[in-house]
Amino acid sequence: MNNPLVSVIILSYNNFSYIYEALRSLLEQDYSNIELIISDDGSKDFNKSEIEDFLLENKKNNIKNVNFLINEKNLGTVKSINNAIKKSRGEFVIFFAADDAFYDHKCLSKFIAAFKKLPQDEFIVSAQLGMYDISLQKLIKLFVSKQHIELLKKNSPKELFSEMANKCITAAASTCYRKKLFEKVGYFDERYKLIEDWSSALKFSRLGIKYHYVDFIAFKHRDGGVSHGNVNGEKRLNKKYDLDLINIMKYEVLPYLNLLSEAQKKTFMTFYKSHEWRFKYNYVFKIASREERRAFIKNNLGLILKSNYIDLKRYFVDQLDGKKFKLLIFSIFLILFPLSPVEIVRFGWFIVNILIIITAYQLYRIFILRAYDILKFLI
Repeated sequence: MNNPLVSVIILSYNNFSYIYEALRSLLEQDYSNIELIISDDGSKDFNKSEIEDFLLENKKNNIKNVNFLINEKNLGTVKSINNAIKKSRGEFVIFFAADDAFYDHKCLSKFIAAFKKLPQDEFIVSAQLGMYDISLQKLIKLFVSKQHIELLKKNSPKELFSEMANKCITAAASTCYRKKLFEKVGYFDERYKLIEDWSSALKFSRLGIKYHYVDFIAFKHRDGGVSHGNVNGEKRLNKKYDLDLINIMKYEVLPYLNLLSEAQKKTFMTFYKSHEWRFKYNYVFKIASREERRAFIKNNLGLILKSNYIDLKRYFVDQLDGKKFKLLIFSIFLILFPLSPVEIVRFGWFIVNILIIITAYQLYRIFILRAYDILKFLI
């Protein structure tokens, strides 16, 4: 068949207000052979009949099949994806959250066009993900950096594994899979509840499966999900997400440190230990006795100080690499160009003072506020 069936899985959990935007972005696709699977993971606000009416009114002939998978209780993202893939009939599968949306109407066509250029034993095509504001109108940044695009294109899968030990460099929402992949190596690991992208990218790369990167934006990702740490105060989900991060490092990287260089091992262990103490600090020892909390801080004081230093260093690196900093430098140049030497010195001193104030504020946030929080923790 020229256009094989593609199963598009939309994952919903307490984000019903956005699902119609996601559905419209799917219904606008120009690809001719689509199966739609809507998986709801125990939402309080999910309305199946309302969605059925919407689809009946708006879907076109390219939507060949619609299925609903509705969990009576919350199973987690990973298990919900696996259940949907097992029910899917398509040769290819792609999934995304109900609060995200396809970037334009050609995304599915671009994915399948890329697959048609590959042998049958190539299983993954990945594209760019746009990180957008809450309204999906303003692009904040692109998820896959230029550096990581080069790595995806040039490096072998096992070389990518070592690069991904500290950070996921592929976007699950902008990745399309040949369904035979899951029959070959198994489904997403259900030891993890919410994170399927980083764990699977490490696993697939370690097994020698290549991510074929195609340079187009496939999805708009809405700011506000659990991976952003601001899910309307749902601390229970944040805890599961943070535990997933630690377990991924524990099960997907720690046993395979021999695949990393010495420098990568050192970076990873710092990363791992930092997440481990933060998790215990936020979720485990908060309810411990005063003596246990004090012993915990004493035993982890070196890690705490090092984490603060890393956060401060990351802040300055992000600023130097960010668009706002570059815009500031350009604006200063335009302002200074017509000024006299005396005026340039005065203006330069003004800018230096502003930067000192901003830096002092960041130091206050990273050190003073955290020190106050730790003091409360100890008392």
